[in-house]
Amino acid sequence: MAEFSFSGFTVNPSIMYEISAYNIPTANIGEDQPSKSIEFTTPDCSDSKMKFSRHCIDSGSLWDPNITTCTVCELLEMNFTTGKNGKYDIYLCTCSTNDIESCNEVSVTSITEDKEVRKMMKFNMTGKISKYLLITISPYFHACGSDCNIREKMVDMSKKCGECTEFPEKATKTDMVPYIIAVTSSICWAILVAMVYFMYRYGKMKTLHSTVPPARVKVLLVYPSDKEVFQNVALAFAEFLHTDCLCEVALDLWQMRNIAEMGPVQWLSQQKQIVDKVIFLCLNKTTMQSSSYLDGSNHTDCSSDMYSLALNLFCSDIKHNSSLQKYMVVSFDEISSEKDIPLVLTACSKYSFMKSLKQFCKDLHNISGCRVFPSVNSVILDCKYSSKQTVRLNDVIHELKTKAKTFSTVQMKEDCLIEIF
Repeated sequence: MAEFSFSGFTVNPSIMYEISAYNIPTANIGEDQPSKSIEFTTPDCSDSKMKFSRHCIDSGSLWDPNITTCTVCELLEMNFTTGKNGKYDIYLCTCSTNDIESCNEVSVTSITEDKEVRKMMKFNMTGKISKYLLITISPYFHACGSDCNIREKMVDMSKKCGECTEFPEKATKTDMVPYIIAVTSSICWAILVAMVYFMYRYGKMKTLHSTVPPARVKVLLVYPSDKEVFQNVALAFAEFLHTDCLCEVALDLWQMRNIAEMGPVQWLSQQKQIVDKVIFLCLNKTTMQSSSYLDGSNHTDCSSDMYSLALNLFCSDIKHNSSLQKYMVVSFDEISSEKDIPLVLTACSKYSFMKSLKQFCKDLHNISGCRVFPSVNSVILDCKYSSKQTVRLNDVIHELKTKAKTFSTVQMKEDCLIEIF
């Protein structure tokens, strides 16, 4: 019996497809069925792989509005991050409890924004104050139109972020002059002190440094095995690079269609020309044997071949010191070490996760200190041990370590049985 496979077929999320296979000619007429069919539903945009597809990104799968509010007296200030090329309807609803069923709509505002910015809006809530306020943002992106996922936030209006300031009713402009002079003088002194501090701390050149956000670093990620658990490590690491390090990641699991169309060698050659960094993930032989033994699989697909092809294709570059800074090698404290790094990669920069996390961040962007990135929601990111993606990467590595320990225990028992018999 022969087995056939096909990859690279373009699908959309949340769609049921019928897959049919035909035996031509029919093997035994009247006995064997000439065809078989199954139904398969693709995952939606919340799936860890599907959310990075172009259709899902255009539908807002990576959009995080990061809604924040501030209430002073009866004035509500709301801030949120827009996506690319979108229209937004903002609904305000007063609620007697934190249950959505108790809410009544009091305001609707529409805005249009064609780039990712932090948007501030102010609402006068005079006569509309209640215990809770529900803020709903309904986006309209090009790919999903009026069916895009909405974002909601319930605000406790009893919590204020500032105090009301009232001036006497008979106060005149003349009476306010001393206050204005005092405030203006304080602001000028604060600006002067800040300028002196930054010139002293960072030097004149850094104060003149461009504030234009840097382009994402383009990275090619290569890993050594086709086992599902290693793919999980590669996916977790790729999402860490994409989210926490703001990199544009090229991973075979995300570009299977391009690889099928171009061929792995041509695809690797193209990536070599366009990426800024090539990162090799290294795992030890014991961990690889344990995965094969415990999941019962022992086949090889393009992932393993891709690793060997990359080593052979890039080895000439690695031998030249002028190109070494482009290549980085990552091993993991829990499941590998620098001893597991192939001989051809020993001259490259090596990093052991999670121990070398901060140094990896610094070298990835070729700077002396960890760079501060302006993200899509204007939240300042830095190299962290506690971010969501870093925690997920830790969990996947721990899972692989557990499998390796189980394999070692089973192997010891088998060795004992062999000695007995």
